[in-house]
Amino acid sequence: MCYFNNVTFYAACVAINERRVAENRHFLLCAKIKSKEELRKDQRSSAFVLCCGGQGPKTRKEAESLLDKVPRWLIPKLVLNLPMKCAIVLMFIAYIAGGIYGCIHLKQGLLFSQLISEDSYFYKYLDWKEQHFTRQVPVSFVITSDYTYSDPKTEIMIDALLSRVKDNKHIRKDVEINWLNTYIRSPFFDNSSEANFINGLKHLFKQAAFTPFENDVVINEAGTKITASRVHLVSRDLVDSQEEGELMLETRDLADSAEIQCFVYSPLFLVAEQYISTLSQSLKSVGIALIAVFTITCIFMPHPVLILLVTIAVTSIMVGVFGYMYFFDIALSGITVVHMIMSVGFSIDFTAHICHGYMISTGRTTDIRVREAIDRTGAPIFHGALSSLIGIAILAMAKSYVFRVFAAVMSFVLIFGIAHALLLLPILLPCIGTEQLNEQDDDDTNGRKGVEKKQKSKNGHAHQNGTDNPAAEFDNDSVDVKNGISGNCESIDENTTKF
Repeated sequence: MCYFNNVTFYAACVAINERRVAENRHFLLCAKIKSKEELRKDQRSSAFVLCCGGQGPKTRKEAESLLDKVPRWLIPKLVLNLPMKCAIVLMFIAYIAGGIYGCIHLKQGLLFSQLISEDSYFYKYLDWKEQHFTRQVPVSFVITSDYTYSDPKTEIMIDALLSRVKDNKHIRKDVEINWLNTYIRSPFFDNSSEANFINGLKHLFKQAAFTPFENDVVINEAGTKITASRVHLVSRDLVDSQEEGELMLETRDLADSAEIQCFVYSPLFLVAEQYISTLSQSLKSVGIALIAVFTITCIFMPHPVLILLVTIAVTSIMVGVFGYMYFFDIALSGITVVHMIMSVGFSIDFTAHICHGYMISTGRTTDIRVREAIDRTGAPIFHGALSSLIGIAILAMAKSYVFRVFAAVMSFVLIFGIAHALLLLPILLPCIGTEQLNEQDDDDTNGRKGVEKKQKSKNGHAHQNGTDNPAAEFDNDSVDVKNGISGNCESIDENTTKF
């Protein structure tokens, strides 16, 4: 909708405004006004001259502000100077190294405290809990098949499962809530038959101290079979959400490889599911977005080297965004994934502009082409990035984690994007040279000349066949030439007057 607005409504407003300026009309009242010098001659007041006097800009210097002139003046001095080129290349090498390091060590996951306002009661509780208490969670192994629990083999299989799980680095060895072991050590235990086993178990559950175990055993309505049961362990102190995801994956593997049929569950797994899928989903989504960028660039910028440079620049920006989140303690989560996908679209804007400016430049040397590209696109790129940074700066003061992360990620994209567009690409674009682009322009020119030559040949053949009246056509051509000369002279006089 933003781009659709730019090419329709906004473009129309700009055209109407330019007509207003050309007719020297007031910006608010749209009434025709005089210049400030004329108003002073008419002895108007200073306030009237300030509010109701003026004239449209006649030169580019008058139309440009100071911020418009800075990129055109400063950037060529940086990117066309050999020592500065070396410094910029070294800076980007260090930037890429830092981004790769951050990508390798990037954390994954999202804390509950990051989803709520810092002023809320729940946030204070969670913050207090994370600071003063360990992150330990219960882990339950649920046995789903109706095994014969009076058979000692069932007990052996359950003990073997728990023994393997306790060897895991994320599980405590000293904590186990096992109804079967408690029942075996009680005076009610009887494994002479399955019915006696269940009757003794029911007597155990009637004891107040063992009543909680009743929720760990499911007995059928007939009271003859145990259809399901579960035992509980406790995790060690988990440092972050990444370890929580590792705990879930490793305990699931242990449950799948166990001799007894079971599955593992913990309340933590409800949120840990996203921890293990965030990275793969992020890479997949960003990869699809980069492919889309590459495809669209091929359509609108049909030059292989420029397509390659745009794709490399966007990929480099995304590596920086991913990597430098680590240094600002921003973890990869479902929230940041959305920001990442948006970042791809913002990343291509600046790089595509500078490459397109270089491609349509008519300079005969690479330095001239770079200067012309910066002259045409430097100010729009600079203004676009600066206005966006000012727009999102207020979000940095928000109390919501979601808004602050959005502000941080977008700041990375804008800063890295403008750095690639105005510093790195002007150094790499001369690698294309001017010959290939000039050859492409020459081919287009020769093609047009060929069409015109064929048209003339066709008209000459028609004259020879007598299909037209050469004399009449000569008279018509003479009239056209006279009209053209007259129109050109009027145009020259009009332009001279304007100048």
